[in-house]
Amino acid sequence: MTVTNNNTTTHVSTPPPAEAEGKRRKAANKNACDLTPEELALLRDGCQETYHKLYMQYLKPLHNFINCLTRSQALAEELTQQILVEVWLEREKINPNKNIKNYLFTVARHTISNYYRSKKVRDLYISNQAKEEFDHSSDMELIVKETELYINIAMSDMPKQRRTIFECSYREGLSPGEIAERLNISKHAVEKQISYARSQIRKTIAMLSDKKIR
Repeated sequence: MTVTNNNTTTHVSTPPPAEAEGKRRKAANKNACDLTPEELALLRDGCQETYHKLYMQYLKPLHNFINCLTRSQALAEELTQQILVEVWLEREKINPNKNIKNYLFTVARHTISNYYRSKKVRDLYISNQAKEEFDHSSDMELIVKETELYINIAMSDMPKQRRTIFECSYREGLSPGEIAERLNISKHAVEKQISYARSQIRKTIAMLSDKKIR
C-alpha cells in the first residue's frame, strides 16, 4: 500500500489476506474470554441467554478434554452434554466470583471418574465379556483401566515440563539419564519431577477413589 503525505511517498507493506484473517481470528479468540462475574450471577439466577453463551463457548473445549482422557468420541459427546445440562440444572451452585472454566473442568474430571466407577459400566463390562459375574482377571482389568484413567487425569493437571518428563518415563520407559539428555536438563531435575509427578498421581487416585458415587 502507498501513502502520500506532504509530497512524500511512503510504501507500507500490508499483510496477505490469509495472514490478516489469522490475526482477526486471534483477536476474536482473545475477546472470547470467560464469562464475567455479572454474567455468572445472571446465569445462576436463570438467564437462558447467558447459559447459551456458556454452552457455545465450552462445548468444544469440554468435548476435546474428555475425549483426550477417555479416547472415545461417543463417550465424550455423551458426558459433555451431561455436564452442560447439569450446569443448568444446578446453576445455583455457581459462584460468580470463581473461575467458571476451572469449575467446568473439575466437574468434567469427577463425571469421568464416576462414569467409570458406576455399576452401569461394570454391568456393561460383564455383558461384553459374556460372563455372569466378575472373575479375578476381569476385576483386575477394570482396576487397571481405572488406574490408567486416574493417571491421565493427574497428568492433565501437571505443569508442562513435569508432564513431559513423566510421559517419557511412564509411556516410553526412558531412564532419568536418557530423559535428561533428551530434554537437555540435569538428571537430578528429572528425578525430582518424577517424584513430584508420582506424588501428584497418588493424591489424585486417593481423591477420586474416595469420592462418593452419585
